[in-house]
Amino acid sequence: MPKTFAATVGEFVEKTERNLNAVFKQSVQEVFQIAQTPKGAGGRMPVDDGTLVKSLKMTLGGQFIAQGETAYIATVARASFGDVVRGEYTVDYAMRQEYGFVGEDKLGREYNQKGNFFVGNAVGQWQNIVTKNARLLAQIQGGVR
Repeated sequence: MPKTFAATVGEFVEKTERNLNAVFKQSVQEVFQIAQTPKGAGGRMPVDDGTLVKSLKMTLGGQFIAQGETAYIATVARASFGDVVRGEYTVDYAMRQEYGFVGEDKLGREYNQKGNFFVGNAVGQWQNIVTKNARLLAQIQGGVR
């Protein structure tokens, strides 16, 4: 017996939602992986003793989920397309590491430090990451390339 129009549309909507979630989750995870990649491994994250990378605090829809080097994994596992996923580096010097700083800090220390842009670089790749993941999913499903 042929499917009804409503059943066909319902299946299409379910598949689309699954695909959106898959692309969203993979893309969010990749952005955080890029941000967390140490300079020594080809990334931009400055790693001395690991304090900065371990200070990553993740929230989902404003609710704290996890903190630590791989906190984004637990957050992505709970996320769905449309959710607001936020990562924040909580150590005092995180902004200085990201953007750089020239001058004297509030403790009287002098800096002439270039920014590493580990977050900005990762976020700047968002559109390319999403496009790549959407294409990959389409290839896996035998769709449009």
